Amino acid sequence: KQDKSDKNSNTQKQQEQNWKLTLSGAAQIAKAQGKLPAGLDRMIQEILQPKLPWREILSRFITENAKNDYTWTQPNKRYLYSGLYLPSLKTATLGTISVIIDTSGSVSQKELDTFASELQSILHIYPGTEIQVVYVDTKVAATETIDIYDFKLHAKGGGGTDFKPGFEYIEKETIQPSCVIYFTDGWCSSFPKEPDYPTLWVSTDRANFKPPFGESIYMEQRE
Repeated sequence: KQDKSDKNSNTQKQQEQNWKLTLSGAAQIAKAQGKLPAGLDRMIQEILQPKLPWREILSRFITENAKNDYTWTQPNKRYLYSGLYLPSLKTATLGTISVIIDTSGSVSQKELDTFASELQSILHIYPGTEIQVVYVDTKVAATETIDIYDFKLHAKGGGGTDFKPGFEYIEKETIQPSCVIYFTDGWCSSFPKEPDYPTLWVSTDRANFKPPFGESIYMEQRE
């Protein structure tokens, strides 16, 4: 039997969906007639397709790419009562992740500090993670390996922007990252071929930044 609260919740969700469909239809008609101001159009799109905070997306991306390490020496107590002997989760690890920093001059130290602080807080639940940092403008300006306890990023380099050198460095050095996070202002169109590891682009200046591969998020400073 369906719980009354569940039934009310389902009804509310259905009403919300119907309302969104009505809003979407009305917006399309008004837009076709040239009667929908750009500001109102953006507001409606945010309602219909709400954007998750960049911090939440960053956390989810890292979590999805963690490698789960299971052990049979400590069986999963959740299933023992039913006679199932299953392994329990020992730890979740990331191994090595690569962070590529665009140092063309448009990314500020304040933005780097905000990004570094958030990334460090997420990585604390993955002990032993090695962070390979690559600073890039039109070439690799510097590299360093840091851990979650000594996490400081510095703007090194300057000049133009090219997205290829960072990925080429990873390939040349035979680094096998569990994922790559590229921190950039987004103002460049020189991309490499798609790599075989997950890539997250964090843009500080372009909300509509759409790279040809990977996932992208816009780091809004007002958050």
